[in-house]
Amino acid sequence: MSTGDPLAGFDTIVHAPHRLRLCALLDAAEEAEFGVVQKQLSLSASALSKHVSVLMD
Repeated sequence: MSTGDPLAGFDTIVHAPHRLRLCALLDAAEEAEFGVVQKQLSLSASALSKHVSVLMD
């Protein structure tokens, strides 16, 4: 039985649901067009752009 912090190892930048899905999608692809990623994740262009910017920072 673990008594450690349940959030240990949780990165709020990467593990946010949309960003985690974005990372998983991009990890499986050599490259991806913005519009294709946007459609796959069902995000608006502005929301996807914001998530990409956060990950790049």
